[in-house]
Amino acid sequence: MQKMREENTNMERKVYEAINKAIKGKENDKTKVIKEALCDLGHELGYIVYSSSVGKADHGEWMYDLCWSIEGDTWRDFRGLQLICEIELKTNIDEILMDFQKLTIGLSNYRLFVFMNDKKTEEILPILRRCAEAADRCEEACRGPRRHYVLIGVPKVKGENCCLLQI
Repeated sequence: MQKMREENTNMERKVYEAINKAIKGKENDKTKVIKEALCDLGHELGYIVYSSSVGKADHGEWMYDLCWSIEGDTWRDFRGLQLICEIELKTNIDEILMDFQKLTIGLSNYRLFVFMNDKKTEEILPILRRCAEAADRCEEACRGPRRHYVLIGVPKVKGENCCLLQI
């Protein structure tokens, strides 16, 4: 099984900081707030953003809840994806794993999974282990370069910080 990585890339840190800042003090519609923050960051970094329910996005949702596309003048000049993102703020284990597994088949430099971290550490670790196992299974079946998986746990309690994990 892949071990949890401890080092953060500059990109991972920027994503974490954007989400953490956006959700501070927010209780409702965290999904929209997270998408808006990632949309702003994606534009700041020069990417085309695909996402639904966000007026700032360049295009509607495409395959994932949100993605940053590397393109030329139009979508016809598509060159790849910098980031793909799934957001699952429900706490049901099957819904969490189903959304995470979508990321395992995506070709992107960064695979971001945002989940609701309302569980105690001893309860969330088995879920994260299952996510890491899903990534391992896909890596075995789908040969290719290893990509970054970034997991961000959004706190249920207002005012707390997000947690950042990488596998």
